[in-house]
Amino acid sequence: MKNPVQQSHTKHIEVRHRFMWDNEEKTHVILEFVSTNYQLGDIFTKPLRGDRFNFIYQELSMLNLDA
Repeated sequence: MKNPVQQSHTKHIEVRHRFMWDNEEKTHVILEFVSTNYQLGDIFTKPLRGDRFNFIYQELSMLNLDA
């Protein structure tokens, strides 16, 4: 999104795919880098090792370890 070098490759992207780009420019949306370790959506899209699964599960407040 923030790399101006890639703009030449976006000529043929449909208008609906530019939604995030346009809203980020208008400051309606703030995009921030999220490291691989904190990609919490992985729990919904990938098979994960037990420790990784438990970490994400806990981060999403789906597991109460104090109970």
